[in-house]
Amino acid sequence: MLYNKASDVSTVTELDKDGDGFAETTTEVTTEPDGTKVTSVTTDSNDDGKPDTVVVTLEERNGVTQTETGEITNNPDGTQTIKYEVDKFSDGKAISGRTDTVDADGNAVKSEYDIDNDGKIDSSGTREFDDKGNVTKYSDDKNNDGTVDVIYTDTYDDKGNRTKIEYDENADGTTDKIRHYEFNNKGEIIKWTDDKDADGVIDEIRYQEFDDKGNYSRIKFDMDADGTIDEIRFYEFNSIGKNTKWSQDKNADGKIDVIDNHTYDDQGNLIKSETDKNADGTIDEISTYVVDDKDQILSKSIDLNADGVINNVENYGYNDKSEKIFTHYDRGDDGKTDISYDYTLNRKGEIIKANVDYNDDGRPNYIVEYEHNGKQQAFIVRHDYDADGNYDLSVVREYNAKGEISKELYDYGNNDSVEQITSYEYDDKGFRVKELFDKNADGTTDSIQTKTYNDKGQFIEVHKDTNADGVTDAVDYYTYNDKGQYIGINSDSDADGTIDTAYHYTYNDKGQKESMSVDKGNDKTIDSSDKYIYGDDYYEVLRMEKDDTNADGIVDKAYDYSYSSRLKSEIKYDLDNDGSIDRVDHYTYNERRLLEKLEIDRDNDGLNDQVNSYIYDDKGEKTFLLRDDVADGLDGNADQVYAYKDATLTSDHSEGMQKLWLAKSDVDVTISDEVLAQVANAENGNKVIVRHFKDATDTKLILDGDNFVKTAETETISGQDYVKYTDGADHTLVVDPDVTVTII
Repeated sequence: MLYNKASDVSTVTELDKDGDGFAETTTEVTTEPDGTKVTSVTTDSNDDGKPDTVVVTLEERNGVTQTETGEITNNPDGTQTIKYEVDKFSDGKAISGRTDTVDADGNAVKSEYDIDNDGKIDSSGTREFDDKGNVTKYSDDKNNDGTVDVIYTDTYDDKGNRTKIEYDENADGTTDKIRHYEFNNKGEIIKWTDDKDADGVIDEIRYQEFDDKGNYSRIKFDMDADGTIDEIRFYEFNSIGKNTKWSQDKNADGKIDVIDNHTYDDQGNLIKSETDKNADGTIDEISTYVVDDKDQILSKSIDLNADGVINNVENYGYNDKSEKIFTHYDRGDDGKTDISYDYTLNRKGEIIKANVDYNDDGRPNYIVEYEHNGKQQAFIVRHDYDADGNYDLSVVREYNAKGEISKELYDYGNNDSVEQITSYEYDDKGFRVKELFDKNADGTTDSIQTKTYNDKGQFIEVHKDTNADGVTDAVDYYTYNDKGQYIGINSDSDADGTIDTAYHYTYNDKGQKESMSVDKGNDKTIDSSDKYIYGDDYYEVLRMEKDDTNADGIVDKAYDYSYSSRLKSEIKYDLDNDGSIDRVDHYTYNERRLLEKLEIDRDNDGLNDQVNSYIYDDKGEKTFLLRDDVADGLDGNADQVYAYKDATLTSDHSEGMQKLWLAKSDVDVTISDEVLAQVANAENGNKVIVRHFKDATDTKLILDGDNFVKTAETETISGQDYVKYTDGADHTLVVDPDVTVTII
């Protein structure tokens, strides 16, 4: 092949029809390690000893072929320029292009890529070769702007095996990562090691074994390069190199944990997967596939319980380039699409728009748009949560030299102003170790979260500096099982070195969280526990059983969940675990998946006793809860209003309210005299009581109006003398003395 002369050529056939010593056609056939057959036919149409066309056909084991047709220009200096059109499925449609510059030794020293075959170069790369035709250096200009973005440097042994790759991930001349390979006498990689930060210390090791046909048979992982194998995977293949069985020993204890079996049709297309999730010999889940003649999966039908009943169906669509353009989910296999994701791609195949439709009415409920920086990175993400054509959130991403996200700037409401900034820092291994939050984008960090990781890349400590004063305010410690699931969180809520609350988790064979227990004083005594039960058809929790009195093993409360759609759910409560439903809550969510309404039927008589409505700001943070009680007939107006953020009260749905609660610390609520005249009416005796939660501090009520006055009158509530304010008329606010009142 042009890129690496060290490839083994199975056969070379030259055809010299007229016997003049110049071959009119030369055919090379190569078989790659994965079984792909590569046939290169070079034609010298004018019989001058200089080829002018080349056709390269790649045929995979399943029969899918790709054809590259190249026109060769023979340059005076002995080099060649070969312009290829790539027909991905050999169906006569060229979907991309490539132009190679080949030196006098036959090495492709430069390639320019036209991803959508529109005549414009999208990316390019240059190669350096040794005297054996091995690529020793590849410089990648990902957006063809003339600046190299990544450099790969390769080293080979005497047999032409690539033994080392050095990654310069930002092309600054410094190696960022190193990978070494070791080979057997067949040229198969039997070991590779990763030095993830190029510090000379190996961070991960992988050992590979092969069958007599060159297929993987076993892979062993030493995730932290400590000499102990952490995970083992086993593979079996059929005669055409397709993986028929995959099993995993997740903690390398000699016991298989998961088994996957795969079945293929005569063309080598995957048609069925069977999963034994706990390796007990019983199939737990079956997926069947419909595949087209291009080896593209068109649909996946999932039998979650291996009982012969299809529970979910996923359908996929592709464009002419074999790029996925939609995924549609049919939950319950009723023939109706429940959730659909439709994608618009740019000429590079990157997603630039995703339409999400939750109810299959043909209209998107949620839209996400992406802008890319030409280096396979989205640097602007815009969210239209209700698909009304207006962006609700725009996020601009900045990247560091290694391609890691270093900063995200949030514009809520699409008003072209940054309202929040989150910055990220990473260690040499690429783990995100620090998050800095500037909540109002004023250039000052408001809080910091710092993470510590183990050798497996799992964060084990999270330190929280809630006011960015350099002092840790709380610490959470995480522990994991051999399967990588966190099984414990020890919370030191005041960072005094003492664990205040310990959480313990267990999981079922499907990897779903099965239980959570809470030890509130870390005295090794469980104070409460929750058990989660999942449905057969879906992955959501269908029932939660709660032992919250004395952790005596007796269920005190049970909650049953149902999901009529993605935007609605229901919880049924058996509060005394007697088998009868005592209460039913109905939840309605908006398109941002934020709770919009909670309807409470306290006695399960089919009638609502309380309705809570929720109001959010542009950031999706809750500002008000409007509570409407049955006492006044559920008239759509709140009887009690809860304020969670600085906000201005309006009369919308709050006329006649009895109480205004300042529910969090540092909350300022503004009320105008005009609004007070509307909310304090005959229904509430022209009076609104203003209170704050007992643990809330520094709450403030701002009265905006020339007519507001503080009276000398007080009213005793809960043993405290509340102060009365009026608007100069008959409308009164009775205010908790712990709330600061300012008249403006």
